[in-house]
Amino acid sequence: MPTTLFDVKERISLEPDNYNSNAYDYYNDSARVEIGTVRDELEKWFAQYPEDWKQDLKQSFKAAFSHAFYELYIHQLFTRLGYQLEVHPDMPDKQTHPDFLAIRNSEKLYIEVRHLDLRSDKEKGLENSINTFYDSINDNVDPTNFFIYLRKIVFKSGSQPSGKAAARAINQHLAQLNPDHLLGLLKDHGFDAVKSETYEDDRLLLEYAPIPKSVEGRGVKTRPIGMILGEPVFGDDSDRIETALERKSSRYGQLAAPFIICLNKQTPGLDKLEFQKALWGNIVASWSENPNNRDHRTNFDFTGFFGSTSNPAHTRVSAVYFTNANSANLGSTAEHMIRQHHRAQYPISQTLSDELNQKSIAEIFGIQREYPFNKKMN
Repeated sequence: MPTTLFDVKERISLEPDNYNSNAYDYYNDSARVEIGTVRDELEKWFAQYPEDWKQDLKQSFKAAFSHAFYELYIHQLFTRLGYQLEVHPDMPDKQTHPDFLAIRNSEKLYIEVRHLDLRSDKEKGLENSINTFYDSINDNVDPTNFFIYLRKIVFKSGSQPSGKAAARAINQHLAQLNPDHLLGLLKDHGFDAVKSETYEDDRLLLEYAPIPKSVEGRGVKTRPIGMILGEPVFGDDSDRIETALERKSSRYGQLAAPFIICLNKQTPGLDKLEFQKALWGNIVASWSENPNNRDHRTNFDFTGFFGSTSNPAHTRVSAVYFTNANSANLGSTAEHMIRQHHRAQYPISQTLSDELNQKSIAEIFGIQREYPFNKKMN
């Protein structure tokens, strides 16, 4: 019987995903329609992955879902473009193996895959602590009449704060409030009319605001956390992207074929400038001293991963392919771009460059824009 990525079983759970849950377990157990759509799509991709490597990839999904997803994504992408892929091909005089060897007609190229998780160990630990706190609030705050807007969270020490203690205080506060009165204030004056409440103990400072539910929504079981802090801000990671490229660039020595490094950074949009700075360096401005013709120009300073025309660097790398893909955004906000190294020892074909620069991810994969909220796919 062929190996499947997810278990073949009856699913009944309609619960939303917890902040700190294992992503594979959630996809494997959820009976939500949209999760089933994603699961079905990944199974289609997985069916085309070489049988001898399926168990390894399945274990990777269980241990590090985003990393394994991107490996499967790249395999499916090049398969859809008409390539035959060999997983971890043997290399002459090397114990290491690139992720893939891709062959299409007479064209051959090596592919290395990297999902970028640019958080430090300290940042990962803090995020896990915060997610544990969010899950505890969702599990213990009464969602009958209110959502909770978490406006400010401060962890005072390295110890995990008690979400249950904070939830008890929030429930006591909510029990004293009239949701109809607050709903009227909200409709007449907006969020400014909803006063914040502060909870504080030795480990935690929490500022939150109760948001009344509509009359129709009361009594319905939902997650109590409705909003958190604000929109995340994503910084410029071009230096760390360049470092990631450098680590991948020379692992396999001289390759007698084009070599592509694929990098995925899961963000709401693809920051093309950030990636191009990693390749070509910082943006500099120049202008003429002639007051009648300043001839103002901007360009890169060519101190990045590719170097300059006169002093190229990392010429073993033929191109870099950038994405912001995840399992749920393939039909909507997933973007990609490929940038060639014009001084590469083995350039990629212009056909491949055009395919990736001119076609959207949704077009290549045959995915509807409504995905994953409707199952009509090619």
